[in-house]
Amino acid sequence: MSRNANDDGYGAESTHALASQRRVKATKFSKTGKRHMPIIKKGLLLGWSPENISFRMKVEVPDIALSHTTVYKRVATNKVLGGSLHKNLPRFGKRRCKGGKRKAGRITIPGRVDISDRPAVVDLRSR
Repeated sequence: MSRNANDDGYGAESTHALASQRRVKATKFSKTGKRHMPIIKKGLLLGWSPENISFRMKVEVPDIALSHTTVYKRVATNKVLGGSLHKNLPRFGKRRCKGGKRKAGRITIPGRVDISDRPAVVDLRSR
């Protein structure tokens, strides 16, 4: 309350006006790649994983530190733009498939008989 008070003390109208001014001036902090990409490139060329790069950034430059997920996203964006950072990932950076897009079990069985080609006796379910 003290930061919004003026010489007369606290006032709701003046407080609201000051808060509105701060809101207009505020901008969302964006972690752009301009400062991060040289560090990410250097780490990948040294053979570090994104987890290692993230940890080193937190220790050495905590004001611009990134999570390992963000490092993976930066590498993926670089790949889409034609870069080659993904080739330096220790585990080749395979992307996770979301929502069952893996097509698990979609191999064809050799000599398989289609269900519509079964004999009619099978539908009776008796032996």
